[in-house]
Amino acid sequence: MTATTIEAVLWRRVNQATISTLQGESPGQYDIRLGSTADFDGFFAGLARNNDTPLGGFDLQVPLHAFEGREPVSQETLTIRYMGAGAARKNDWYIPSQRPTTAYALWRQGRGLKAGYTYSDATSPFLYILRDTAGEFHARWIELDQLPQLPQGFSEILGSADVGVHFFNTPALSDKAQRVYDALLRHYNVLLYGPPGTGKTHIMQEIAGQFVRDNYAVDTEEEVAAIKSTSASAMAEWTTFHQSYSYEEFVVGLKTNPDSKRLLDLVPVPGPLLELAEHARRSGNSSLLLIDEINRGNVSRIFGEFITLLEPDKRLDDEGRLTPTSVAVRLPYVVKSSKLAVSIDGVELLVESPFTLPRRVYTLASMNSVDKSVAPLDAALRRRFYTFALNPDFREFAAVSGIEGTRGEGASEGMASPADAVRLGVEVLRVLNSGISHFLGGEFQMGQWYLAQLAGTLESVEAAEAALVEIWGSRIFPHLKEMFLSRPEQLRAILSDACDAAGSASPMEFVEPPDHLARVGAMPFLLEKDISPQQCINFLVKLVATSEGAPNR
Repeated sequence: MTATTIEAVLWRRVNQATISTLQGESPGQYDIRLGSTADFDGFFAGLARNNDTPLGGFDLQVPLHAFEGREPVSQETLTIRYMGAGAARKNDWYIPSQRPTTAYALWRQGRGLKAGYTYSDATSPFLYILRDTAGEFHARWIELDQLPQLPQGFSEILGSADVGVHFFNTPALSDKAQRVYDALLRHYNVLLYGPPGTGKTHIMQEIAGQFVRDNYAVDTEEEVAAIKSTSASAMAEWTTFHQSYSYEEFVVGLKTNPDSKRLLDLVPVPGPLLELAEHARRSGNSSLLLIDEINRGNVSRIFGEFITLLEPDKRLDDEGRLTPTSVAVRLPYVVKSSKLAVSIDGVELLVESPFTLPRRVYTLASMNSVDKSVAPLDAALRRRFYTFALNPDFREFAAVSGIEGTRGEGASEGMASPADAVRLGVEVLRVLNSGISHFLGGEFQMGQWYLAQLAGTLESVEAAEAALVEIWGSRIFPHLKEMFLSRPEQLRAILSDACDAAGSASPMEFVEPPDHLARVGAMPFLLEKDISPQQCINFLVKLVATSEGAPNR
């Protein structure tokens, strides 16, 4: 399944004139009339207008996404024409040149239109065009008796009128979250990887909210049942991996039965993965598993045999049927003579053994690139995830903060506006990340959301400066000390010019050991100093001013 989220749909229930056109029996009409509605203009918004007429008419060239199914259709361009204003024109829209050999491939007789089709109001089919959230267009044909194969809400939209446009008013995801969401629908398993503060958890929260809303996606490999519900009866569940987390908690384990009168009565208890799987097994359902800090647990032990089932081709198909590549596994503690029940929304579902994983179970996980103290992610598991790398993005932070630009030209000891404090914070992180990358590598950088507290402080210079001082003292500086705990000379190299420029108003001092101690291995150490908030701001200004070679992102 290769799917992208649907943003809008335009549809037309075909009439006798359209059938005659596609069959080549029309005496003169070789176009498909769509009618007149202002919604068409919004549906095709963003496409260039060509061949303008005195009455305000124009042509649109609509690039239709390639169909990737069993009988592929390469990308084609569909012309849409607006006839213009005026009583004679009636603001009509139509699709020209839809003869038997020039019509869009999925609408032609023998492909979309059944060969020898006889028109009837009671059985007339639909043609429709979809626009996805990436701005791409997809076109399909569907017979009336195939309408039940679409999600119920979508089939109701097409059945509401003979022609129309419907926009799905789902809250917009951020650009990054939308790309991750679309990747999740295509690949089923996505791993967010990057330094701390780059927005991994926030993206997961965005997608979790979007997943359980009423959304639809277009499957570019399906011709008839191309529209999938990505949230009808959707279920999302969070879990955090840690070193004591186990398979018995995640999949299935034995626990004492509190209702039993026996001295020791152990019963199998399902974990979140089995609950999500059984939910997705029901027709039309889908499940989303969100795993925070996936590399902090022993992932090969936690997932067990489910490492194999994570691969989409090892699961059941979209209809819950076995495929030639489906894999069934036997779960521990679940035998044919026993029953393991999962209760979801008051409905008790029985887990079967051998166990097969439904197709519509999605996994979104996060991994902090700085966590080198924990075991690296199991190679077999990582291969099964589509990795989405997140790096510090200060332009994103500038946009969220409502400031123009990300450079620190306005940052000085006398700030003219709150935005100057935000720009100073951005430049401080940019300078520090340059030094960190040279010594430790780019994976140890600090992300833009270290400055999150600054985003809501634009009401006054004082509030913005106070927030920046607090961020430095409680988040940035402690993180620097931790990273360079055994290498203070490297931190000194990053900060020394600013410390020298600040003099006695520097927030730290690097104390060198006497020669007789240095000869037997003594190391310099970092001594923190208590300075005023204004002195801290002045130091940060000097840190930016004395830096060289900071990357311009």
